[in-house]
Order: sequence, then C-alpha cells, then structure tokens
Amino acid sequence: MLRAVTRAFIALLILSMTSVAGAENDEEEQERQPSTYLELTPDFVVNIGEPDAGRNFLKAEVTLRFEGEERMERAQAHEPWLRHKMVMLLSGQPIDRVSSAEGQDELRGEALQRLNELLEEETGEPLVREVLFPSFITQTR
Repeated sequence: MLRAVTRAFIALLILSMTSVAGAENDEEEQERQPSTYLELTPDFVVNIGEPDAGRNFLKAEVTLRFEGEERMERAQAHEPWLRHKMVMLLSGQPIDRVSSAEGQDELRGEALQRLNELLEEETGEPLVREVLFPSFITQTR
C-alpha cells in the first residue's frame, strides 16, 4: 500500500513539474513578437581589399530582423546612422573574408554587434535580432 502511494505521489510530482514547465514555455511563446524586417535600401556597393590592389567591389543587400514592429520602428528612426555603420564595416574588408561563407557569417555577427551597440546607446537596448545578407556579390580583378 505504501509503495502504491509513493508511486502515485511521484507520478503527481512529475506531472505537476511538466505542467509548470509547459506553462512557462507557453508564456515565453506568447511574449515573443513575430519577426519584422527592415531592408536597408539602396543596396550597399563598396570597395574591398587593399586600396592599391585594383578595383574590387562588394555589393550587398542588407536586411535587419527584429522581434516585433515596435522595435523595428525604433531602429528605423536611426536608419541613416545604421547605413553609415554598415558602409564603414563593409568598406575595406579583406577579399578572402568576404569571399568565403565563414567570413560572411563572421561579418554578419560583427554587423549585428556594432549595430546593436549603436542602438543601445541611442535607445537603451539592443534592438536587432539578426543581420541578413539576402544578396552578397563580390567582384575582384
């Protein structure tokens, strides 16, 4: 009898823990806003590589991903400054970095960090969830 009561108690304990964890996950999902996107237009066209190495160019579409409309709108107020930061970051990048998938991924991470630092200074919080490169083209000579 005691064994049956103990099993029932353990089963109820596990069930209640699962319910609490499930409720917490549901609350997190409800709090998360749907993604919104801001395309920084026009596309970025910058020189890359060493200045004396010839004409090497990068053309990139840059889209910023946000959690919710409100965050995107707050960041959009600083779009000229965001574009400036992107131009400064992309300009003069080494050709080997922008020519590899790994290098482009590192560049996305660096862009996310720099843009969020800027936005945190201005708004008090990092707003960008992800930096995307829908199109990324290099031309080297």
